[in-house]
Amino acid sequence: GEILKNYEIAHEKIMHFIVIRKDLQNFQHLHPDFNQENGEFSVDISFSTDGPYRVFPDFTPSLDNPQKLPVTVFHDLEIGDMNQYTAQSVESETQSIQEVRAYRITYELPPIMAGNEINYSLTIEKNSQPVTDLQIYLGALGHSVILKKDSLDFIHTHAGQTATGPTIEFTTTFPQVGVYKIFTQFQHRNEVITTDYVTLVN
Repeated sequence: GEILKNYEIAHEKIMHFIVIRKDLQNFQHLHPDFNQENGEFSVDISFSTDGPYRVFPDFTPSLDNPQKLPVTVFHDLEIGDMNQYTAQSVESETQSIQEVRAYRITYELPPIMAGNEINYSLTIEKNSQPVTDLQIYLGALGHSVILKKDSLDFIHTHAGQTATGPTIEFTTTFPQVGVYKIFTQFQHRNEVITTDYVTLVN
């Protein structure tokens, strides 16, 4: 019943605030301002389309949390005119290459079995040249937020820092069978790039 005012800094921020439309479109990764006097977080969100959304505050309490485990909660919102909303289909990718502006991003994932830890990677090129000067963004070379189709089960994982590209590697576990969308962000020349990839877990 008490307001929590003490948090750990995780990847350079007190809170990571994820916004997603429920058909896994319109991904945003935001960082609220925090008022420690009253324990209130505040953040401005721009919703580009009508529809049902879910927001995920992701934070790490510093009290009664000796292992510094993160906590992720969620809240559902209906934005605008729900009659204008038509859900887009979410299907597993048939191509491993995604293009975002001048960037060409190749995803490499093994066959994924639910409950098994796996490694996956992204190899990044720009203008047909390997990107070898990635910057640290929020304490890591890359951030992946992974959401399960329909249920919106939430995973947040980070790339290792063994090199600055062109390949960044992640380790995670997909807990259940289903279709998941992987949203990955990395920083290059002071610009944050967001890419996504849909995969099937058996």
